[in-house]
Amino acid sequence: MLYAMFATDIPDGVQLRESLREQHFAFLQGAGDKVRTAGRTLDGDGGDPNGSFMIYEADSVAEVETFLQGDPFVVNGLYQDVVIRPWMWVLGDGKPESA
Repeated sequence: MLYAMFATDIPDGVQLRESLREQHFAFLQGAGDKVRTAGRTLDGDGGDPNGSFMIYEADSVAEVETFLQGDPFVVNGLYQDVVIRPWMWVLGDGKPESA
């Protein structure tokens, strides 16, 4: 099953995010095909980063939560809020056959 993860950064978290960016990216790459897509959300009309969005393939929300516990952004307190929801792929490039 696919899960959407929405995270909101702490106020004034831009410097912390940038200092952890390479570690975070390496962590996501280490998950292989389980991370279907990931990226940052932005303030306003494309300003500073203010959070993250990810689609992750897992058997349960608990599996996604366990995965996130190793993320440098989580470990170092960048996120003030994280929401994980089951997600059904309906349209778009790269839609898996099983969706």
